[in-house]
Amino acid sequence: MMKSLASSRQIHSYGFGRVGVLQEYLLTQSDVDRMVSTTNAAELAQVITELKISSQVDYHENPHRFINNIERWLKHEVRSMVSEREQDIFDILWMKDDAALLSYLVKKHHGFTSSLSSEPAVGASAYDPESLRTLVNGGHASGTSAELREFVRTVVSDHALTPQQIDTLVARFFAQRQLALADKGGELIRLYVAHHIDLQNIRTARRLGRDERPEDHLLAGGDISMSRFTTDPQKLADLVRGTHLSSALADSIQMAEDSTIVLERGLAKAIAFDIAQMRMRPLSIEPIFAFAAIAQSQLKLLRTILVGASAGLNSQELHKLLPPFLSASPYAE
Repeated sequence: MMKSLASSRQIHSYGFGRVGVLQEYLLTQSDVDRMVSTTNAAELAQVITELKISSQVDYHENPHRFINNIERWLKHEVRSMVSEREQDIFDILWMKDDAALLSYLVKKHHGFTSSLSSEPAVGASAYDPESLRTLVNGGHASGTSAELREFVRTVVSDHALTPQQIDTLVARFFAQRQLALADKGGELIRLYVAHHIDLQNIRTARRLGRDERPEDHLLAGGDISMSRFTTDPQKLADLVRGTHLSSALADSIQMAEDSTIVLERGLAKAIAFDIAQMRMRPLSIEPIFAFAAIAQSQLKLLRTILVGASAGLNSQELHKLLPPFLSASPYAE
């Protein structure tokens, strides 16, 4: 047991040092400002080729392919820094794309999508996208768990489901999988997942109408009991002030009103605090997980810039769409 513990610490010590090198390849606020300020595709391409990350992954004119290649590089790097039994802990992060894809595929199966709908782009993922498509189409995908197969059969066969109910059921399935994986990580990873569930529930509660029941749409497993959520912004802010979440988040909830930008920035800062705490555990998997979480957040921002620019949006329009920027060093704004 002692030998195993020493070996684990040695691996994590290497990972901590490796993260210090890899974070230099991530974006800076200056990189983001330069990309957003470009006026045409040629300028944007030039800025991207000058990014440090482009020394690891060649720029491709297809924005989705470029981001997907970076995600695959990231997945390979972080998995190489931990033991084999710990590698699936990072699926907590990759499952976010899986959830979006599965929700889309199930809604498409039930006829809720249109010719204008597009399948979500998936890069690094916990489940093979082809396997998810096979399961939704009634096939048997080898390598998938019995739990996933049974869940997909259930949502595919229930023709009474609404699009919103499909989204909720899929989100609940993946939240429970994330919680199970978090048990294999450190206490801060478990807290990260619980807070992520809390933040998703806050986001959902703010979007619901006052006559809707929050518990019909929320996820279990967060630090805040589902029964305590409300659609009233003032009461929701007061609820957050009584938790370990940032008090600044409560202010964001009150200030947001109909602005999703203010709310999303408050949510991002709450997660940034959790990530910053992970950075202080050098002999554990947590700093590696923190690096992966920051990198994934930055890739979401980069994808938004590339897709928005290809759609012809100007810098002001892009700024309004951008998710909050989380810096690699330090791990919080």
